[in-house]
Amino acid sequence: MVIGIIALPAAVVPCCGMFFAVPMGLIGLVFGASGLAVSFSHGKRSMGFPIAGTAVSGLALLITIGWFVLIAGGSAATTATAKAMQDEKEKRDAEKAKSLKSRASVEASLMGKSQDEVLKMLGRPNQTSDGNISRRWDYDATTLNEVTGKPDRKMVIEFDTETNTVKAVRFY
Repeated sequence: MVIGIIALPAAVVPCCGMFFAVPMGLIGLVFGASGLAVSFSHGKRSMGFPIAGTAVSGLALLITIGWFVLIAGGSAATTATAKAMQDEKEKRDAEKAKSLKSRASVEASLMGKSQDEVLKMLGRPNQTSDGNISRRWDYDATTLNEVTGKPDRKMVIEFDTETNTVKAVRFY
């Protein structure tokens, strides 16, 4: 019974139960069952402690098994949810990639264009920065990287400050 009493609090703690409560609970069950066998062989006298020891050890084992099932089930559900989310993201990326233009076609259509023409084609940039030699406009994921088959994160258009025309297009 003492071993079962020691195993019971350990069984309530999820990870501790696997390493401490299971062995202690099994030992307590063996001792409780042998105590019941001895008690039966002596005419069913003094059965209270063996019954209590067996019950408490069994309860510790049941609690530990319950934690194991709960944790394993939660882990499997989390893995399944993560897989479903990853599949959905890949599906969205594939759909988005179908609607994106290639880097080469976008670059060819932008080179030499004025700022007004670029605004008409692409709309307002997400970010702008002005320098002494060039002006830079940043756009989010408007092109497809043909090598990887994935959308680019960003497209940067640089304008020549003297002519106000596109002098370079970079993709990230």
